[in-house]
Amino acid sequence: MEKQHSDIAIIGMAGRFPGSTSTHEFWANLCAGRSGIAALSDEELLANGVSAKTLADPNYVKAAPLLADHDCFDSEFFMVPPRDAEIMDPQHRLLLECAWSAMEDAGYPPDTQPGRVGVFAGSGGIVSSHLLSCAAHYADVVGKTGGSWHLGNDKDFVPTRLSYKLNLRGPSVAVQTACSTSLVAVHMACQSIRSGECDMALAGAVSVRTPHVAGYLYESGNIFSADGQVRAFDADARGVVFGSGVGMVLLKSLQQALADGDCIHAVIKGSAINNDGGQKMSFMATKVEGQVDCMRAALDNAGVSADSIGYIEAHGTGTAMGDPIEILALSRLFRCETERRQFCAIGSVKNNIGHIDIAAGMASLIKVAMSLKHQHIAPCINFSTPNPKIDFESSPFHVNTDALEWPQGDTPRRAAINCLGIGGTNAFMVLEEPPQRPLPTRAAPMPRIVALSAKTEAALWRKVTDLISWLDAGQGEHLDDIAFTLATGRSPFAHRCVLVVSDVADLIAKLERLHRHRRAPECFVGSEVEHSGHATPGLDEFAQFLVQQVLGGLPADQARSKLIALADLYCRGATVSLDTLFVGSGARRITLPTYPFERRRFAIPERTAGARPQPVAATAPAILHPLLHANVSDVSGLIFTTEFDGGEFFLRDHKVLGRRVLPGVAYVEMVRAAAALALPGDRTRTLEFQDHAWIQPVVVDDAFVLTVVLHDKGEDEDGGHWLDYEIRSEGGGETPHARGTVRCSAEIIEAEPVDVAAVDEAIEGANCDRDALYARFEALGLRYGSTMQGITELRSDGDQVIARLRLPGASDPRFGLHPAIMDSAMQCTICLLAGLDGEGGAALMPFAFDDMIVHGGTSEEMWVWVRRAPGAPIAGMPSLDIDLIDDQGLPRVSILGLVSRAVAAAPAASPALASTRVAGAAPMPPKPAAPHVSKPVLHALVPIWNPVRFGRDTVTSMPGERCLLLGGDEALFAWLRAAPIDLRHQPIGAGDSVERIERLLADREFDHLLWFAPEADPDDDDAIVTSQEAGVLALFRILKSLSRLDWFERELKFTVVTRRALQVFADERVSPHHASVHGMIGSVAKELPLWRFRLLDIESTVYLDPGEILALPWDEQGRGLAFRSDEWFRQEFADVGRMPSSRSAYRQSGIYVVIGGAGGIGEVWTRHMVTHYDAEVIWIGRRPQDADIEAKLDAIESLGRRPHYFSADATDAAVLGAAVAAIRERFPRIDGVVHSALVLQDQTVRAMGEAVFRQSLAAKVDVSVNIERAFAGQDLDFVLFFSSVASFHRDAGQSNYCAGCTFKDSFAQAMRARHPYPVKIVNWAYWGSVGVVTDTFYRKRMESLGIGSIEPEEAMRELEAFIASDMDQLALIKVISQRALDNLWVSEEVRYYQDLEATSGYGAEAVIAS
Repeated sequence: MEKQHSDIAIIGMAGRFPGSTSTHEFWANLCAGRSGIAALSDEELLANGVSAKTLADPNYVKAAPLLADHDCFDSEFFMVPPRDAEIMDPQHRLLLECAWSAMEDAGYPPDTQPGRVGVFAGSGGIVSSHLLSCAAHYADVVGKTGGSWHLGNDKDFVPTRLSYKLNLRGPSVAVQTACSTSLVAVHMACQSIRSGECDMALAGAVSVRTPHVAGYLYESGNIFSADGQVRAFDADARGVVFGSGVGMVLLKSLQQALADGDCIHAVIKGSAINNDGGQKMSFMATKVEGQVDCMRAALDNAGVSADSIGYIEAHGTGTAMGDPIEILALSRLFRCETERRQFCAIGSVKNNIGHIDIAAGMASLIKVAMSLKHQHIAPCINFSTPNPKIDFESSPFHVNTDALEWPQGDTPRRAAINCLGIGGTNAFMVLEEPPQRPLPTRAAPMPRIVALSAKTEAALWRKVTDLISWLDAGQGEHLDDIAFTLATGRSPFAHRCVLVVSDVADLIAKLERLHRHRRAPECFVGSEVEHSGHATPGLDEFAQFLVQQVLGGLPADQARSKLIALADLYCRGATVSLDTLFVGSGARRITLPTYPFERRRFAIPERTAGARPQPVAATAPAILHPLLHANVSDVSGLIFTTEFDGGEFFLRDHKVLGRRVLPGVAYVEMVRAAAALALPGDRTRTLEFQDHAWIQPVVVDDAFVLTVVLHDKGEDEDGGHWLDYEIRSEGGGETPHARGTVRCSAEIIEAEPVDVAAVDEAIEGANCDRDALYARFEALGLRYGSTMQGITELRSDGDQVIARLRLPGASDPRFGLHPAIMDSAMQCTICLLAGLDGEGGAALMPFAFDDMIVHGGTSEEMWVWVRRAPGAPIAGMPSLDIDLIDDQGLPRVSILGLVSRAVAAAPAASPALASTRVAGAAPMPPKPAAPHVSKPVLHALVPIWNPVRFGRDTVTSMPGERCLLLGGDEALFAWLRAAPIDLRHQPIGAGDSVERIERLLADREFDHLLWFAPEADPDDDDAIVTSQEAGVLALFRILKSLSRLDWFERELKFTVVTRRALQVFADERVSPHHASVHGMIGSVAKELPLWRFRLLDIESTVYLDPGEILALPWDEQGRGLAFRSDEWFRQEFADVGRMPSSRSAYRQSGIYVVIGGAGGIGEVWTRHMVTHYDAEVIWIGRRPQDADIEAKLDAIESLGRRPHYFSADATDAAVLGAAVAAIRERFPRIDGVVHSALVLQDQTVRAMGEAVFRQSLAAKVDVSVNIERAFAGQDLDFVLFFSSVASFHRDAGQSNYCAGCTFKDSFAQAMRARHPYPVKIVNWAYWGSVGVVTDTFYRKRMESLGIGSIEPEEAMRELEAFIASDMDQLALIKVISQRALDNLWVSEEVRYYQDLEATSGYGAEAVIAS
């Protein structure tokens, strides 16, 4: 009669029942005789909506079998948007988690099973359902078929949702037979496995009663218990109590389970189901004959006799009539085969947990499986005196009231379960103890990798804690089994913890240390680990190499070192075949703690009496992906939506003709992400996009919603899954933006490696200057901000482009195809299509491509190879082929037949393109371009300070925003605390190193930093140079420390304040000590797009409310504000046009000293003075008088007088003083001094060392201070400071230079107040023929900004007019287009009139007229 070939093994179990959160706790409670039925207090019931009137009813029973956290769900784990989770029936939610846990309990990752896994499941009905309760709270519960309410609540979708979310491809069947549902589901699952429909099957059920915390009204004659207890088989049995529960088992054929080495909990020998039919007392009544027929069929199916069964788990509802009828049916079955009495124990789990309705059979099944596994029969509680209608003494049964050890008999231990459903569907099942598991042949002990992972950091640490608790319980499992199960039986997630351990004791010690300190020896923790396809290139290959070395039989110490390296690689995202490390080890799957789901509550909101139902609120969801925010799919298809506001980096930094336009490549990433969500698992390992067309650009001026729609076209014969896609918006009708087809496949399409070095060598073009390249793009109308400038190197010969790409902003593992990298590849196509020479051309946007193969995700650094594709151009535009290549030479993305099109202010559709591809694209909305000046003109600009009114532009601190004051004293801290902010103080000393500041900030939590420059005494000139240590240099070190702490890749607010460092009014005293801060921060603000700066200069904190400072708006350009006389001012420019001059500014045969005269503009000025004024010019320079300087002196001598050269380092006060003393001894007088020294070393603040910063700063700060000291007491005609427009328009990468320039300007203004002679500042713009930036690419970059090159003759003419005027400061710029003036914030025009009656001297009056 044995039929082992048809036996079914239970290899995984999971469940949550009243009083128990797991199957292990459930079994422990059963063995201890505990009840899961809770007594409810009046306070609890009132709090959960039960009225006082109901509580006062003497028939109201205040008891219920409650399910802990019944309304909680890990929505993020299953990628269910919070809104959908809220309206989803908790039965759907709980069964999802339970199914995942059951598969993990068996050691099979749910989402990666290659075979057919079936699902047979049922859920509770309508009477006490979530849907019915929601109708009182939401107005839109009754929605359309296929809507969220329908899909999230109908019982039909329970199994199919499991199949979808867990990627299971066997039969998926909803089972509904009332109280016998779950056992019927298991029976059907067994049949499906036996017939070959599936390899494994999940079977189970769930019942959650809503409202949950509630009693019930007892009515005489009903089946409800009068006292809230269930007493099956007892004389005092008075009815049943209904409750909630969920259970699931994973089944496999016993033969296959043994072959696979599975952990088997119990064996299902056979089962049967039937119905009583109609010849019975009522629809709800049961029938003895129907039960007996079902029981006998099950025994026949199992091939066993009733006499071999040692325990019966009865339906046992505790009703006066139901229990005797069930015992009668069981007795008739047994009496056909045996006359033995009371040899078989009987019990009912309902006495412990009540009747959990649809899921009752799962509680019975798990109880019996545990009994067989542990060879122990739990006591049947609530039984003292037998029901007088049951004659137990003459029956085969006895109710065991004590826990029993289950002795071994002549046959394996066997048990049976009886389940009866209202309506007459009976189910009976025979189970047997699991076969003895043979001891494996173990390999020699060796270190093992133990890997834990989770979707969130919190869940990872809970996993660590759960494993510690499991190990502490003393399971006695082998290390190899633990490591093997975690390696092969769990899905890998982004948060990882990997240990290398020698034995179980070592594992426990390291886990405990890890739990306490978050670190342990030979342990690696990785957060947000990228999937292997997106990880650093070469890691997978290196990992595989190490695995082979370990398997090659290395000595233990060497193997350990390799395993440590593998653990590190795994935490960095490498694909490590951990299972191969256990080949030949004898390791087997065991039961380990399963995933610790997040307990996020999704409760039905309370509604006050009389309140009307409201539509469900669209709570702020956790987005699925940066480009794909929500899944709103329904029966019409797979639908995802995204709302952009324009602040996203890929919009903010991607402007076409001045408008924020979604990059074309972002559409592809949207489809990739949608396909990955629609086809979970490895189904999207390789993607093939075909016939993609961009139809109309997405321009985001305000909030804009895009919809991605996928249409499933099924699978091809090779297993590829085809999806049609469309991206559209809805506003005044549907507007299509892109469409195409994508084939998704788990198979890898091998790509031919590309010899990047050979391609690079074949391209004969010169390397392009990166800045000039992006200037060229801007000239074409394509403005890329810092986070979208990914090209670092580029060469082109007109037919091909090879370029190096680097991710310019922070990485985000959610992107498969990062928009910045992909768009940078598209930028390279412009070099072929529009050229690099800066002549002509138009903005270009991608229009269509034939094919794109995505072999893997983009990485942070890549090569891109662009070349013209074979074939004729389309509408005059050549098509291009593109490969994005990793550092191993493997293409990650290949695009074939890309066609772009020019975009004008209002482009018309190309007929050729329309006929070849798709209907023409809609034009970009027009925006006026900057007018081109007919003839380049040198403009003189006067810095002015204009009052600012903010109105609604003020800001308020975000709730919970954490502010941290860096440096400053206690008085400043106390002043700031008057503002309503959460403020902390971190003292920082002037000499603190970057390393020390890094340590101070490492454990600090903050969202907003505040830094105030120390107060400076305007009369203390001696402290100016040394004050830089506590000022700009301290701030520089703070920035460097924040860089080392990875804050440059995170959002941060930064308020920086100086006091009287800038001169707003001509008559005010200025303290230039910390003016350099403004230049540095203005530049850094453009390097850090994720940061928001507020840069201020105030008079004092005495009369200023700190709240006013904190309400000021942020400025992404890093422009400063100044507070004077209760008003805020911002610096702008007035356009003077050309400077008139009616007198000479210089003396004939005058004597002038130029600091830095041998370079650039100083040399031009010297030539002018020698040629026109026969001047004696003395140069002071830090270099020795070498051949290059000799040549310059000789060249000027040919014009007249030969300049004199003194070698002296002007940053050294003593050296400069000695040089000036020597000049005074040699020459009778000094008529004027020019400061023309500079050190230009452009670097981002991230890359810049402090030495470089100091060198550039000293050329301005130290030299300026030393000039005043060295020439003190001289009767000068003027002191002239050559500065730069970098004082105002502070470019990224020039923080050192800009800091020096802003200091130099402020120092000159302070110096002017201390001396009788004029102290003048000229801020030069671009010189293209002399100086340090004379190359062609820089010239083109300036032209794209509307700036031409200042030439020597016009410069000297304007400069002389300026020196002859009464003006103190002037900026000179050659203007090609209005853009140049717009970028310098020229807000008004003025005209300067010299007093015509004054013909000499410097006392002439001037009039500036607006």
